Amino acid sequence: MLGDAASCNATFGGAGTSLALIGGYVLAGELAGTTDIHSALARYQRVMQPFVDAAPQVRADVLRLANPRTRTGIRILHAGARLAASRVVRTVTAVTGKGLVNIASGSPLPDYPDATDVRIP
Repeated sequence: MLGDAASCNATFGGAGTSLALIGGYVLAGELAGTTDIHSALARYQRVMQPFVDAAPQVRADVLRLANPRTRTGIRILHAGARLAASRVVRTVTAVTGKGLVNIASGSPLPDYPDATDVRIP
């Protein structure tokens, strides 16, 4: 939950769940490695920055379209969701590889020690 609150870019951004999971993993790993919370948070920020930078930016007009306020807008949104989930679109994205967001492609995750190795003072 903390990872999502800290880094979720927005609805329909395509990377919110990834950022939440990566953020939770990195935060836990950095906090587990030290008793100095300030340095752990600074390292967390440094490690997370490439992942946040790689996430797609969501424009305000896209957010407005994704959150309609009228019945017609809701119907159009539902029709678009049905189309996006259709067999045709799934086949095209599977064949072309388009539509997938990979925010971890150039930034490997740190390898943190196993939780059983962590000593809590």
